[in-house]
Amino acid sequence: MNSKNKKTLIIALFGLVVGLAVGYAALQATLTINGTAQLPSQDAWNVHILDITETNVVGATTSQVGKQNETTASFTVDLKKPGSSATYTVKVKNDGDINAVLDSIEGVDTANGAAPTDIKFSVDGINANDTLDAGAEKSFTVKAEWLGTATTIPQQSKTLTLKLNYVQATS
Repeated sequence: MNSKNKKTLIIALFGLVVGLAVGYAALQATLTINGTAQLPSQDAWNVHILDITETNVVGATTSQVGKQNETTASFTVDLKKPGSSATYTVKVKNDGDINAVLDSIEGVDTANGAAPTDIKFSVDGINANDTLDAGAEKSFTVKAEWLGTATTIPQQSKTLTLKLNYVQATS
């Protein structure tokens, strides 16, 4: 081996050793991150049904109406004849610190698809994607109605289990 090749080999080996030493030192360094994070209070998320009021009843009797949990309510109505109805005002409130959005309303299609099909439920005044800001209230109506076009006399009682699925607003 000539002397020029030896020098090149020695320089390359020296560079490799220095590179390995620097790499090892970098991997052994301790990274310390200091900071604080604050979790929201327990009351930051508090969307709930505040109140349910019977507002208009025609040829009907309310068997049972009430909250099952914070965002689920059930309505059982006894209707006397075709054309009978019962209307309820439901108030939902956001007592939390975080704005909420109504993701979906569950239960109406299921109840309307169940027998007797001539008794229908409807929800008016609230829709998916409605925003409920922190501290705000929203009222909407739930109506049970025995259709006036009914040609059969079904069992006269029907139940709706209504679930409001709220999620955190993104903006």
